[in-house]
Amino acid sequence: PRIPADGFPDGELWRLCLVFGGCAGQVLAAAGDPQTSESYRRAVQLCTAVASGDEWSLATGLAELEDKSKDLSGCLQLMIHLFHLSLLSKSGSLPDWQQDTDPCGRMSTAALARCIQCCETQARYIQGNMARPLAVTALAAGLSAH
Repeated sequence: PRIPADGFPDGELWRLCLVFGGCAGQVLAAAGDPQTSESYRRAVQLCTAVASGDEWSLATGLAELEDKSKDLSGCLQLMIHLFHLSLLSKSGSLPDWQQDTDPCGRMSTAALARCIQCCETQARYIQGNMARPLAVTALAAGLSAH
């Protein structure tokens, strides 16, 4: 399958390539799979809420992930990637990352590191069958405290 380049805003394919570490298969999956696209959209929304300190948007966005039909693990992994990319950009290791469209661009390196740690911890708990509502609540508390 080919990537529908006209279906993405300017720079979005480049962003997907960075988020998925250049893995063409994952970029194609994200471009063609509504669930992966939805998880990516949600991850950007949640990272933006964290960066702006918008606890209401963060809480409501995370509450939607309590639904078992939503890909909580996938969304967490994408959030981790977005936080990592922002951290790399701040260190100068990723000069092509577009600071103006970075959902985490306003965050300090310390806050980014704490958010990565929080998301990684909850991802491990979810893999260990932690109750989804409890994991989402802990994630909301951890990300709000950035």
